[in-house]
Order: sequence, then C-alpha cells, then structure tokens
Amino acid sequence: MPRTVTPSSPVRAAACGILLVAIGGGCRALTALHPPRLFALPGGRAVTADLRGPVEAALVKLLARHVPPPVVQASVDGDDLPPPPQRVCIVSVRDETPDGAGDLSARIRELIENRLEASASFAPLDQAAVTATLRAGRIEPARLRSIDERRTFAALLEERGLTVDYLLFATVSDSDTPDDTARLELELLDARSGSRDEQQAEIPGLSRRRE
Repeated sequence: MPRTVTPSSPVRAAACGILLVAIGGGCRALTALHPPRLFALPGGRAVTADLRGPVEAALVKLLARHVPPPVVQASVDGDDLPPPPQRVCIVSVRDETPDGAGDLSARIRELIENRLEASASFAPLDQAAVTATLRAGRIEPARLRSIDERRTFAALLEERGLTVDYLLFATVSDSDTPDDTARLELELLDARSGSRDEQQAEIPGLSRRRE
C-alpha cells in the first residue's frame, strides 16, 4: 500500500526546497507528483485526506502518557531494561462521518496497527484473534467498557495464550467547523483498572466531492 508523506515530514520539506530552487514550482509541484490518497465511497463520492500525520500524532500523545517505567536489571552494572510491550487491543474504529462508508476506517486502523508495531513499549493484539474472541464470547465491542465484559474477554484471550493491557477505541466524525475538517477521537481503556484516557485530533482536508 502506498505510503503517505505528511506535510511536516522532513523528506517532504527537503523535496519542496529542491523543487523551489530547481523549477520554481514550490510545494504545488510536489503535490502534483504525489496527489493525496483517495478513499472510494459509494454513490460516486470520494474522500481525500492526509491521515498519517494527525492519526499518528494523536496516538503517540495518548500512549506517551502510559509508557511503563524501565525495569532495573539485577546485575552488577544495573542497566535499565525496557519492560515487555504493553498489549493493546484495537476494539473498534468507527466512521461516523455523513458518508460513513468506504475504506476510511480500515486505513485508520492500519495506521494505528503500524504505529503500535513500530513501538518498543506497546504492541497490537492479533486482530483475527480479537474478532474470534469477541464472537466466541458473544461480546459487543462497546460492552467492553463494562468490567464484567472485560473480565470475560480477558479470560477468553488467556485461553488463546494472549493477554491484554489496554483497549483502544477510535471514532472519526465531522467537527463543528464549517470546513471539511473531521475530528478523530482515541479512547484508551486500562483493561484491568478501567481507567480511561482520551486524545483528539483534527483531520484537515477531509473533503467530499462528486466524481
């Protein structure tokens, strides 16, 4: 799948500088070479947006508040060792924009999974195992906010040899602004204590247009 370069990326900034000096085209020339990612929607509509920057920035801010402290190694040199990665279950990614269809949810889920996989402190649970566990327990994703449902879910995961530390819910919806900006809300739930943390981000340029 093509990689999306964010506006703040050093690579893009350097490329813009080269284009500006070489041909005087500025960043518009770079946009022509690398158009925004297109999200197909039914009914002849489409959504364009640069998702990577806002999604990853919101996720990093959220997870940074929950990084476990290092473990002191019982040795002569006393080096600090990183703790095992915290297992994050991506429970749901909901698209509540007016169109509410297409691959927007799938793309956001992919970005979250990739960022978790690249982290040294967190790791995503296998999504197929999560789906199978929810189905086996007849658990609706939203009900995992209940302590009883979380305990049932955790017990079923343990039967598969898996553990869960955090539950992650993601929702994208229209913002209150008059433009085409959308709002992303990430909710992180401690699987044991039930403590809740949130992080929001604005996704600019989520424009809809007739094809």
